[in-house]
Amino acid sequence: MPNVNYTVLYDQLVSSGITFPFMFGITPPMLSANLVNIAAYPTTRFSGATAPQWYESAGFVSGFTNDKLNMVRSYSNQDPYIENLVMNAENYDNYINAEIFSGVTMITASPLIDPLTYVVDTEAGGPIGQPQVLIDNQAVLGTIGQTTGLLYETFSAQTYEVVGFDGLATDYPKTTMRWVGEGWNETNVDLQAMTKTEYLMGIVFPPEVQSDVFIDRGTTTVTEDHLRLGEIKGLEALLDYGNGYYTVGI
Repeated sequence: MPNVNYTVLYDQLVSSGITFPFMFGITPPMLSANLVNIAAYPTTRFSGATAPQWYESAGFVSGFTNDKLNMVRSYSNQDPYIENLVMNAENYDNYINAEIFSGVTMITASPLIDPLTYVVDTEAGGPIGQPQVLIDNQAVLGTIGQTTGLLYETFSAQTYEVVGFDGLATDYPKTTMRWVGEGWNETNVDLQAMTKTEYLMGIVFPPEVQSDVFIDRGTTTVTEDHLRLGEIKGLEALLDYGNGYYTVGI
């Protein structure tokens, strides 16, 4: 590695009145990797910290979002939203590897009531031999007392307006959300280095649609002239068509 001389930069900083402690060999002491320091300085990376020390749950998080009605809508056009119809149910491990029993996605109250209340991946069961856990989970299902999954409420009488890139405004139903914040944990934080696959740059692109591309089929049938003429939308297009395929008298 070449020896870089920072004297010029050092002199310019000092003459400008800008200095940093490290310029004079002064470095701050390294904080130990304990939970107190990590909680006080969550954006600092501590040397020697283990991965579990970064995982900590938080309190309730609530706010507004777009509706998730597609997750609880049934296939019935006459009755699209059905109370207690389980759209999905599965056991899964949460961010601290605790098993969630029968995490359900469903509507928990009558769809005739505004707002429409529904849950996603909320625990509705319990371990074998512990019936009280099942009773307790189902008692708070769809209420602010649930501590697993997500709770949504979509209002039909309240909307918010979104203006698109085309300048057109669209009204959407107001939706609130609520869940227990998981803090920084293994479900949303990667403590390893992030890399890019540069060898794929310039190779993988999203699909591009070109609607004005003409495929020259060749004059292989007696109906070729009629097929080509059927693709002409106006006189101007006819003049520019097919490198003079048609001769237009003006």
